[in-house]
Amino acid sequence: MSYATENPSVGKTDFNDDIPDSSGSGENLSGYIPYFGDERDQGLCGNCWVWTCTEIAEIEYAVQTGNKERFSVQYFNSNYKNGTGSGASASWACCGGNLFSFTGFYDLLIKCSDGASNMQSALISEDPSVPFESVAPFTVQIWGISQSVAIDTIESYIDQGRALYVSSEWVSGEGFDQWWSSESEESVYDPIGDMGNGTPDSAHAVTLIGYNETAWLLHNSWGTSSNHPDGTFWMTKDFDYNAGSLLFPSDTYVNFYGFEITGLTETAPDLIREYTYGGTNADAAYGIVSASDGGYVLAGEKSSKNGNYPLNYGSSDTWMVKTNSSGSVEWEINYGGSGDDTAFAIIKTSDDGFLIAGSTSSNDINISGNNGGVDALLLKTDSNGVLQWLKVYGGSGDDSFNDIEAVSGRYLAVGETKSSGGDVSSNNGGGMHG
Repeated sequence: MSYATENPSVGKTDFNDDIPDSSGSGENLSGYIPYFGDERDQGLCGNCWVWTCTEIAEIEYAVQTGNKERFSVQYFNSNYKNGTGSGASASWACCGGNLFSFTGFYDLLIKCSDGASNMQSALISEDPSVPFESVAPFTVQIWGISQSVAIDTIESYIDQGRALYVSSEWVSGEGFDQWWSSESEESVYDPIGDMGNGTPDSAHAVTLIGYNETAWLLHNSWGTSSNHPDGTFWMTKDFDYNAGSLLFPSDTYVNFYGFEITGLTETAPDLIREYTYGGTNADAAYGIVSASDGGYVLAGEKSSKNGNYPLNYGSSDTWMVKTNSSGSVEWEINYGGSGDDTAFAIIKTSDDGFLIAGSTSSNDINISGNNGGVDALLLKTDSNGVLQWLKVYGGSGDDSFNDIEAVSGRYLAVGETKSSGGDVSSNNGGGMHG
């Protein structure tokens, strides 16, 4: 069933009396959150990143519309990477991801429906849903500046009603796990001090929803307990915000991200036309760009070996679909090898060709030079999709490009890495968040 809009009187709540050192000013976005409690629990699924991003979207929706609405974590779980996966090569939602994976997936927000964590995607309705025009991820720059400026920068987002995605390399066992289960709700977590309890081995994401004079208020996705009856906790503001940044590398890191949703509406606009492309397996488009002739080029991944274009080299291939202005297919082409290959972003180049950014685990057929695991991928074609060059970057771990832009005649690709070695000179810990 679908949850109806609660339509409450939405406002920012005041801090409770038990907030530590709350003598100074602060802000709290918990009044925008549609629900707390045991239901906000990821269980054994490594999808903390989905819970965090979904909560940010819920807060963004409440701030913009004045209504609180639950959005479906289950819809993402059941549809991302076809909702299944196992073993070392698994890449579905429970195997980890990050904010950029989330924003690259969505083109509308699905309202919450009941269902078990293994519910088939076909059983989850997209009605009701909340359409929007665009979602733009961003990184909060907290490195290369003083601690006070970093804190002011982070606070400014909360003051605007914008929750943030906080990721860190946590220490399992004697670190954050033990702190969460043993410390009271008034206790304040020290993310950098935690690293002294062992080697960071588990990336985790939580939602930043408020602050006071000395601490950040964070919402976890581990349900509730007697120590944390609403699933929130406090993290000190007093740590090195340069830790783990590219400019100031170390063995630890705490990073802050967010995304902005534009064009949120209560009702869906009239549908002009709709097309689907692909075969019977999981095929997806993650990027789209206008072509010079008024048509469009989609880029993503293709695992089907049937449909209008049955060619497939491996588990999934990078996939390009060229349409005319009405959406009819003019050509399709895919590149890859025997592994998993994906295009996450596409831009048009000055010669009317196309440049794709993505990832590859292949080292055969169209792909060569893999450094180990999953490598970041750049792929250049002409205006007809004919391959002109292909390059891979990375080390022995998993690496990916999630976005690309043209800057002053050059290209800037951004993404993530778990490597240290090869093309990656150093690594500060973390990568995919679960």
